[in-house]
Amino acid sequence: MTLPIGEWRLIANGHTRFFKVESVDSNGRLNATMQNTFKVNGFWDERSKRIIFQRIIEEGKPRREQTYVGYLMDDPDDEETNHYRMAGYFDDFGPAARAERIMHGWFGQIGKTVSK
Repeated sequence: MTLPIGEWRLIANGHTRFFKVESVDSNGRLNATMQNTFKVNGFWDERSKRIIFQRIIEEGKPRREQTYVGYLMDDPDDEETNHYRMAGYFDDFGPAARAERIMHGWFGQIGKTVSK
């Protein structure tokens, strides 16, 4: 199962985000955006079904980046739910970060195209 292309709906630390995957090149490099405005740098590893990417909040300011790691899950009920799912964690070292709250969970899903 490869990374589905399209707009993923993510819930990240209680916030809804839209993560749009345009493509993945032969080296696994993502062409993607978050919320249609934030640049994303990242990779998809087909073998491990792992995604890792940085959401660039302010270009050139390392403290304004969030790094996401997640895995595409094989859902045994996927024929019924008609969705692909991913889940993982992200770190946030931004201005509001505290030692006890730099790691946060996230999950996402995207609908499957159903052919009849």
